[in-house]
Amino acid sequence: MSVIVLYIVYTIISNIIENRKLNKYDQIYSKKIDINGHKMSYNIVGEKNNQTIVLLPGVGSPSSIIEFKPLAEALSDKYKIITLEPFGYGFSDDLVDNRTLDTMTSAFRECTKKIGINHYYVLGHSMSGFYTLNWANKFNSEVDGVIGLDPSTYQPELVAEEKEFDRMRFFREIGIFRLSNLFNKPYLDLSYKYTDEEIDIYIYLINNRSYTKGVVQDYHDLIDYNLKTFRDVKFPDNIPVLEFFASDTIGVIKDWEKLHYNQLGNNIQNEIIKMDGSHYIHYNQKDAIVKKIKEWIN
Repeated sequence: MSVIVLYIVYTIISNIIENRKLNKYDQIYSKKIDINGHKMSYNIVGEKNNQTIVLLPGVGSPSSIIEFKPLAEALSDKYKIITLEPFGYGFSDDLVDNRTLDTMTSAFRECTKKIGINHYYVLGHSMSGFYTLNWANKFNSEVDGVIGLDPSTYQPELVAEEKEFDRMRFFREIGIFRLSNLFNKPYLDLSYKYTDEEIDIYIYLINNRSYTKGVVQDYHDLIDYNLKTFRDVKFPDNIPVLEFFASDTIGVIKDWEKLHYNQLGNNIQNEIIKMDGSHYIHYNQKDAIVKKIKEWIN
């Protein structure tokens, strides 16, 4: 019994200390834009460049700004890279209600417009494949092209994972993530030289703000939407698409390649590239991805 009490006290004190540190980091970590009364966090690198890539994370990313920093910096010599943190992610406000695909896509687009960008490429990892597909169709005249990093598409297999996000939120709330992070390095591209402060921020976000109510609702809403109404939507013919597939994902999900090919429009620049590696393909294939993106856009 005493062990349980000590654990509860440890968890409460750790939450207080880490959230105080996060509140301090919040002032210097990223920029914020008001979208319908809620603050969306974002970061820009390569500001001097004219062509823009707007980057969106996979569902559940503790911080897209930190996770995708190596990729963003590697592309920033040629492009302006805007990394967005959706509501409920990183230092953005949490938001539970009205997280439909259209609503969230419109929020990303509004943030991009308020930054002052009117034409751009959109790059999405994993579940953000739904956002980039919707963005390309909804704001066709503004999107110069779409880049997918092992992007999700219609697949019944996603249903089996839906309850997993509820469990992960519960584990975070009772401090299991904190215990795990005491003994394990965070899952990042650790070939990149992150600062100690960035690693601390990422771990504190995992411990205290991962799997927020908004993130969990995100997954439920995306599952419901993509299965009911998004199955036959394709990319517009006038928007080129470049997608990178991870070999690990191809080996697990049935018809992964076929589903994506069926989703493409008829643009002559469309291209799908298979690479060895995990679903987080931007970790172990970053250099090859950067090289290909630069060739493809030019």
